[in-house]
Amino acid sequence: MGRVPDIDNNSRQLKHLTDQHLEMLRRAVAGQRVGKIAAEMGVHRTTVSRVLNSRLGRECRARLHGEMDRMVAKAGAVLPFARIVPGIMRK
Repeated sequence: MGRVPDIDNNSRQLKHLTDQHLEMLRRAVAGQRVGKIAAEMGVHRTTVSRVLNSRLGRECRARLHGEMDRMVAKAGAVLPFARIVPGIMRK
């Protein structure tokens, strides 16, 4: 069997993140799947995967996840009544 390559050992790493890359990352953090991101943005799944798995992409996703966690924690502290009022959080 072949050896699994290292994640950081790609020959073509991203040097910077464009607006389109940032949009892909934002959608991924929001929970959208790679296939749906690719279809809606008109790019290949491979492109989205490369952006998400690049070193810059992983760092940016970690930062966005941290910001989202802080926002959710803050919203939970501000809106404790959401558990009391039935149906307020339902779609």
